[in-house]
Amino acid sequence: MYRKCNVVYLGSCDYQEAYAYQRQLICKRMGYKIPDTLVLLYHPPILTIGRKGARGHILAPPEVLRKEGILVYETDRSGDITYHGPGQLVAYPILDLRQHARDELWLMSGYEEVIIRVLKDFKLNGLRMDKCTGVWVEGKNICSIGIAINNWVSYHGFALNINVNLDHFRYIAPYGKSGEIVTSLQKMLSRKINEENVRDRVVRRFGEVFGLEMNSALADDKGK
Repeated sequence: MYRKCNVVYLGSCDYQEAYAYQRQLICKRMGYKIPDTLVLLYHPPILTIGRKGARGHILAPPEVLRKEGILVYETDRSGDITYHGPGQLVAYPILDLRQHARDELWLMSGYEEVIIRVLKDFKLNGLRMDKCTGVWVEGKNICSIGIAINNWVSYHGFALNINVNLDHFRYIAPYGKSGEIVTSLQKMLSRKINEENVRDRVVRRFGEVFGLEMNSALADDKGK
């Protein structure tokens, strides 16, 4: 029998607000007050620096970032620097790994498998790359992954580029490389993509990969 997983869609959400919300869910998940929960949202334009990242990987001067309205946050997820913005679906799975597998690599591999299956729905061949997390298409990164775990409950997660502004990736050097190694569904398919369709596919594939029954939760019920 599949365990239940709540799905909460927040729409556009400030990074600090989303982080605080994740922390609330972690506490509730540790206390068995809620089931596993998949939070989906979009962030306004921001740069986040993970535990292995550095401000030296920001290529744009501060005045350029201010002009573009791009904020910078240092955070406790794994990985390097990345960009989030409109047109990029961000997923924050709050999973109790005590009921799955107490293994970070297993978790990240699962996230990659979710995206590989979603890309296959669009007839794209998503691949893993040695020494790099995330999912890649034709040598370019289409989905970044950064995780954190608190008492074996996961937070942070993955970000899939759908219709995101790829020009903003030029302001950073993800993986210590040029932001030009990044791509999107829109870029690969040469057309604007229905983001709701992608979101639904991510939910479906997530349930398949992690053996979960996905149930939508109303915004007023989130975290309860």
